[in-house]
Amino acid sequence: MSLQIVNGNDCVLARQRAKQIASLLGFENQDQTRIATAVSEIARNAFEYSGGGQVMFTIQRGTVSEMWAIISDHGHGIPHLEEIWSGTYRSKAGLGLGLIGAKQLVDHFDIETSASGTIVRLGKRLTRTAKPVPEMRELLDRVGQLSISDPRLQLRHENQELLELLEVLRSREAELERVNSELEETNRGVLALYRELEDKAESLRQASEAKSRFLSAVSHELRTPLNAIASLSQLLLDRIDGNLTPEQAKQIHFVLRSANGLSEMVTELLDLAKIEAGKTEIKITALAVGEVFSALRGMFRPLSFNDRVKLIFADGLSTFLIRTDQDKLAQILRNLISNALKFTETGSVTVSAREEEGDRIVFSVADTGIEIAPEHRDTVFEEWGQVSSAQKGIHRGSGLGLPLSRRLADLLRGSLHFDSIVDHGTTFFLSLPSGAARVMPDPVSAAPSRRVILMVGIKGEIRQVISNLLLNAIDAMQPGGSLAFRITEGEHGMLVLSAQDNGSGIPSKHLQEIFEPFFTTKAGIGTGLGLWVSNNIIQKHGGSIEVESSTAVDASGTTFLVRLPVSSSMEQQAKSL
Repeated sequence: MSLQIVNGNDCVLARQRAKQIASLLGFENQDQTRIATAVSEIARNAFEYSGGGQVMFTIQRGTVSEMWAIISDHGHGIPHLEEIWSGTYRSKAGLGLGLIGAKQLVDHFDIETSASGTIVRLGKRLTRTAKPVPEMRELLDRVGQLSISDPRLQLRHENQELLELLEVLRSREAELERVNSELEETNRGVLALYRELEDKAESLRQASEAKSRFLSAVSHELRTPLNAIASLSQLLLDRIDGNLTPEQAKQIHFVLRSANGLSEMVTELLDLAKIEAGKTEIKITALAVGEVFSALRGMFRPLSFNDRVKLIFADGLSTFLIRTDQDKLAQILRNLISNALKFTETGSVTVSAREEEGDRIVFSVADTGIEIAPEHRDTVFEEWGQVSSAQKGIHRGSGLGLPLSRRLADLLRGSLHFDSIVDHGTTFFLSLPSGAARVMPDPVSAAPSRRVILMVGIKGEIRQVISNLLLNAIDAMQPGGSLAFRITEGEHGMLVLSAQDNGSGIPSKHLQEIFEPFFTTKAGIGTGLGLWVSNNIIQKHGGSIEVESSTAVDASGTTFLVRLPVSSSMEQQAKSL
C-alpha cells in the first residue's frame, strides 16, 4: 500500500493512514501515535526538502511480525548525516531534529541517502498481545473503508493525542519521583542498618578480644599451681618421703590424673585464644609421614592404656613427604588418638594415611568404640560440646579437643570430619594439602646437595633483585630438587631475568598477593619482604615481573620472569654475569 506526497495535506494523510494501519494491526494507542508521528516527520522532510516523495506500508511476517513504513524522495540527499547523528549539526529550518525524533519512536530505523535521493525505513515490532496479523488484501480492503478526515479536524485530533500523551508522561514522571523518594528512604534505612551492624560487629570483636585476654590470663595463672600439684603428686607416688598405703596411692593417682586433665584443658584454652587472636604461627617444614607416626607411637607407648585396646600405626605411606607444620599436625593427631583411646573399651585404634586426588593426603584415626549419633555431629565440634555416652563418666573430656583440632586443620588449609557407624565405631579424617608429596629418597643412594650463590662484581639494585629471586626459589625447592636461573637480552634492549624452581607451586588465588610485604600462605609459601622490595625496584626502573606457577603433582613449580630496561649501569652489571 503506497501514497504519493505532493503537498502538505498528503503529509497529514500519511499520518492518518499510518495510524489506521497500526490500529488494525492491534498496536496500542501510544504505539499508534509513535508510528504516526515518525511517518509524519519523515514525510514532511521529504516534502519540504525534496518537493515530494512516496510513502509505502508493508508487513513483514515471521516469529515476530513487524510493520514497516518506507519513505523515499528524489531530492539531493542529506549532506550532514554524520553530524546530525552526533547531535552537533543545527540548521535554521530544523533539519536533523525530525530524523533524531523519528528514530527514537520506532524499533528499527534505516536510512540511505545520496545525491539522487533518500530512502528511510521505519519498523515497529508487533507485541505478542496484538491481534493476529491480517492478510495484505484484507488489510487494504479494511483501510479503504476508513474515511479520511478534514486536515483541520485531524490537526485538532493530533493536538488532543499529544495532550493525552503529555498527561501520561507527567503521571509517569510523578511516579518516578515517588519511586526515587522511596529508594532514598530505603537507602537511608540500609545505611543506618549498616552502621548498626558495624557497631554490633565492633562490640562482638571487643567482647571476643576480652574473652581471649581473660582466658589467656586465667589459663596462664592456673598453669603454675597445676604443675606444682602434678609434680608433688608424682613425688609422693615415687615414695620419696616414704611408703604409701594402697588407698593413699589410689587417691594420689586421682589427684595426678585430675591435675594432668586440667593442665591439658589450660593448654587447649591457650591455643584457642591464640587462634582467635590471630597470633598462631605456622612453620612449614618437609617431613615424612613415618616420622610423624614414629613420634606419636613413642609418645603413647609409655602411657597406661586399656589392655583390651590395641594402638596400630599403618606404615603404608611412611616414606612420603608432606609440607606442613609438624607441631600442629602432631597436636591434631594426638587429640584424635586420645579421644579414640578414651572411648574404646575393646578392640583397636588404627592410625593410617593415604593419598587423595588434588595433591592432598588424608590421615585417619579409626576406633572400634562407641558411635556418635547423627544429631551430635555438629555438637562435638563446638567449644565445650559434649555428648552423652555410657563411658562418659569414666573418661570425661573437656569438650575443647575437637574444636581446637578443627581450628588447627583450617589454619593448615585442611579439613576435619568423621564417619560413625553403629557397632563399628568412629573414624576421623584429617585432609591436608601435601605440598606436592614425593617419596623420600633412599638415604644411601641420595647424594648430598650443596646450594651456593656466588655473585661477584654485581652491585646495586640489580644484585638485590637477583638475590631475592634466587633465595625465594631456593626456599620453595623440594628436597633434592633443582633451580634454573637465566639472564638473557630480550627485545627492545630489555634485560630478561628468569628463576624457575620445582617447589610445590603457588595457588592461583595467591599470585597477586605474593608481592605484598610479609605475605605467607597457609601452605607455608612465605615471601617476607624480598619480592615486595624487588617489585618496587622493578617498577621504579620501568620494568615488569610475571609469575607462572603450577600446583600439579607431576609438574609443580614456579617461574618468575623479570623484564628491565637496560640502563648503562645495569648493562655493566649484567655483563659481569
